[in-house]
Amino acid sequence: MSVFVICDNCGRGAEFVDEHEARAEGWRNLRIEGVVGPANRSEWNGRCPDCA
Repeated sequence: MSVFVICDNCGRGAEFVDEHEARAEGWRNLRIEGVVGPANRSEWNGRCPDCA
């Protein structure tokens, strides 16, 4: 399952293997919003590295 993260502040989006990779890339305040699509991609909200 992959994760797609959207920044609460600027709207920037990025896709990662999992939420741990997103955190390692500098994303903060992550919270899951749901699981969508046939690939069971989870969608998360948080703060991107520029807005963190």
